[in-house]
Amino acid sequence: MKTLGDYSMGEASKILAESGMAIFPVSAAQPIQNLPLNICEFITKKIAENVCEKTNIHQTSPVSLATVTPFKPIPDVGLHKNRFRAVISDCVCSLNYAGAKKIFFLSSCDFFSASITKAVNDYKRKLSEGFSYEIISWQSIDFAEKKAAQHFENLNQFWRNEAAVFLLANELKGIDIPVETQKLPFSKEDFEKWKKRGADPEKLRKFSPDFRFSSWTGFSAPQTSFFEELCVEISKIINEKKL
Repeated sequence: MKTLGDYSMGEASKILAESGMAIFPVSAAQPIQNLPLNICEFITKKIAENVCEKTNIHQTSPVSLATVTPFKPIPDVGLHKNRFRAVISDCVCSLNYAGAKKIFFLSSCDFFSASITKAVNDYKRKLSEGFSYEIISWQSIDFAEKKAAQHFENLNQFWRNEAAVFLLANELKGIDIPVETQKLPFSKEDFEKWKKRGADPEKLRKFSPDFRFSSWTGFSAPQTSFFEELCVEISKIINEKKL
């Protein structure tokens, strides 16, 4: 299925006027162990394409944000969070003006949720009455977390999300999963830096009370397609919340 960006303004407006909905993929360049920097963008794009086919809802062109991490920032990748909010605001207004009454944000992680919510609220007065949106983080839905826990041992909350990325990277790109990942220690000061960058250190402490992220062991390869099952689950969520 084509993205809305592949159509002319008139054609895209007609599609949105008829369906009233759009899927908006949002992803990040996150340094995850030894995976390619764009792995979350790649996976989110693949999921969005599959989900659009299953739900018969067109998607926008993906937007990528370089999420701030305790690692050294990588310049010229993605968008600064304030520009990211501005892009989301403008896109939402344009989509709503063209006929979209509901937008499904399909994100690679839940760190986007606050920025997306603020972006929509920044222009709320300009949006039509009855406009609504949903944010779906494919790493964090119950199905993805349970599936990751089935195939790795010793997962805490933080690593469940990254384990899901590894499962999909293994299936979609053939990337080998290490037998045991490196334990990554962080100081209390590292965690406090997250607060200055917009993250919630209290949430991070729940992930790792002793300021140390755990590792996983005992990987067992799935016998079925995790990607296909995940897309089915996300499609169910969207179909239940359609207009």
